[in-house]
Amino acid sequence: MNNWISVKDTLPEDRQMVLVAIPDELFGAICHVAEFSLDEYGYKHIWQTINGSHPAYTLYANIIGVSHWMPLPEPPKPEKQ
Repeated sequence: MNNWISVKDTLPEDRQMVLVAIPDELFGAICHVAEFSLDEYGYKHIWQTINGSHPAYTLYANIIGVSHWMPLPEPPKPEKQ
């Protein structure tokens, strides 16, 4: 099953965390967890990689060339013992 969505078809919600694919000549595609953002006019899209586990220490780096995206899966449920 292919759950990738082309950026030509639709974009995620503003500030939604998603998995993005960036075409790469050597590796085929490189994937990042990123955040989609709208600019102040509401139409230009910016993808930012998210690094760090605590919001106070999060580093943002804009990325370009995103061709596809998909929602992040639900986290695993705790196993019953």
